[in-house]
Amino acid sequence: KKKGYDEIFLGVLTQEERKEIVNNIENIKKLQNDPFNFKYSLNLRGFLHYLLHIKSPEKVEKMIQSLLHNKVVSYQFYFLNHTKSIDSILGGKKNRIEILRQVAKELESMVDYSSIPELIQESTKRYFSKINRIISQFPGISIRLIGKEEYKKWCEYKTRILKSIIGYETNMLSNTQKELTLTEKQRIY
Repeated sequence: KKKGYDEIFLGVLTQEERKEIVNNIENIKKLQNDPFNFKYSLNLRGFLHYLLHIKSPEKVEKMIQSLLHNKVVSYQFYFLNHTKSIDSILGGKKNRIEILRQVAKELESMVDYSSIPELIQESTKRYFSKINRIISQFPGISIRLIGKEEYKKWCEYKTRILKSIIGYETNMLSNTQKELTLTEKQRIY
């Protein structure tokens, strides 16, 4: 438009051709604004590999924040939310990141062959259980350490994680029950 070419070009087109061009321009804008197309997008499998090889807590923290803000993959990392309250409970981000590294080491044998949903569940369960175990050792102390507001965030986080675990385990139990029923029917024939 700055040079005037678009106006001259569009003036020669039919109404339908104009609409098609405008739609194409809108599609291009959508593609350009989609973070999946231009931002580095690391899935949980890649993140676990990253944890196994990067030693700098600052780099890991920067990666975590990037992943939590990436709309394309953030659902895989919901268990990493509320970092501030967890840092307060654990005595700093270095301790939280060390727990993440422990989880990555525990899951190392699963990382390359498990599905993303399986990795999400296993990562969530292990990360949460380690943090919850630390908090359970000092009942009541966490409210004094982190304050009432951060403790509320921790309770919201804990509720979401527990519901997620229950939902996943219920689904797995249902699938196992179906497989057992099918196997018993096959045994009869």
